[in-house]
Amino acid sequence: MRHRSVAGHSREDEVVKTIETDVTSDDWQADWEGHRKWQLTASMAATPAQRLAWLEEAIRFAWQCGALQDMHDAEILSIAVDRSNHRTRLDFCLDGGMARSLELRGVKAFRCEDLTLQNVVNQLRRSSRNQIARDELVYWLDWVTRFSDSDSWLDDEHRDEWLRSCQNGILELVVIEPSAGAQVAALCEEVVLI
Repeated sequence: MRHRSVAGHSREDEVVKTIETDVTSDDWQADWEGHRKWQLTASMAATPAQRLAWLEEAIRFAWQCGALQDMHDAEILSIAVDRSNHRTRLDFCLDGGMARSLELRGVKAFRCEDLTLQNVVNQLRRSSRNQIARDELVYWLDWVTRFSDSDSWLDDEHRDEWLRSCQNGILELVVIEPSAGAQVAALCEEVVLI
């Protein structure tokens, strides 16, 4: 995701445009070493705000690719459900103190059980990362669509449809298994790091 300015240009475009006006092709050799020097010049010409934006984008990309997926010992600080917009937001304090939020968009089903004053994550699993086996998908689809004292409200036709959608990447099942406190499951269209 590129950061857009008010004019609709990305910050990266602005840096490249600024650098292009300052550095011409005559100023560097058109070989590997010349290109490396040009990249160094370009990166040094970036403002601190632009460098911070690049770093935030790299962290967001790494998170979405699964490189920063370790949620073990993260604490759930808050959960907000916005039914009218089909969104749920979970705020975490990661082990080490860094704050992160997950926004679940296009939420079809959501359930949280045993929310207490301290809610520590053992693991976060996602169907899009193949972290939930097919038989577990069925279990979690049933779990997320029932109350502790009732059966699932999900009929067989919709269960099969949602199961196929999870396997095809159209929907995503997210499961937070606790070390202590809240167990959470959600079926949604998109998971976004904020």
